[in-house]
Amino acid sequence: MIFCIITCYINYVSITPFYDTMKPELKYERKKSMSGYIYGYARVSTRSQELNRQLDLLNEQNCNEILTEKMTGTKADRPQLNRLKDKIRPGDTVIVESFSRLGRSTKDLIDLVTYFEEHQVKLVSLKENFDTSTPHGRLMMTVFQAFSQFERDLIVNRTQEGKSYAKIHDPNFKEGRPQKFTEEQIQFAYELKQQGMTYKMIERKTGISIATQNVAYNQPTQPGFYFGPELRGTIFRGCKIPKK
Repeated sequence: MIFCIITCYINYVSITPFYDTMKPELKYERKKSMSGYIYGYARVSTRSQELNRQLDLLNEQNCNEILTEKMTGTKADRPQLNRLKDKIRPGDTVIVESFSRLGRSTKDLIDLVTYFEEHQVKLVSLKENFDTSTPHGRLMMTVFQAFSQFERDLIVNRTQEGKSYAKIHDPNFKEGRPQKFTEEQIQFAYELKQQGMTYKMIERKTGISIATQNVAYNQPTQPGFYFGPELRGTIFRGCKIPKK
């Protein structure tokens, strides 16, 4: 939904009289950026779809190299997109037919725009008349960042609301990482160790790995089920450790 809002906002701004006055400057700035290397990026979602229309538009921009991909835009980890990110250098330009070619996720799109900005690479989207080297493009960068922060705040609020609800309605709710071993397993491991069993024997009986036992028994400052003198007679991970 946020992606649609951003796109609609861009389209609205792009047809205003203000933006019409900016078009000559846009072309001038774009022509100046041609001193760097110009990359085009074209993508369709399936192998049955054609790239011809996008390639024609990108070729009109005199791209030095065009990277193509037939892969869904819902995945941020795409081979040719990663290759593009490895190739770019400060002063280069990346041109796409539309923002949707970069990704379908608002977060992925904002991350990419920010990535190019941080690497001093200009991003041009032909359909949305977007160019990060212009005042209009910088304005849209601010809008992107605002939406990104808005989305992060929503996630935090929903998480907190979910926790608050669970604390009230779920008596078994425990915040943080779930306990890997039950109290019975911890107590049983302790008893086996006191009986003189080896780590390997305890692993077979409890499922607690040798590496975990090594850390637990020998490093009391590390998370684990350490039962040294410091913990005897105390409650550890919900388990009462015997004094002797």
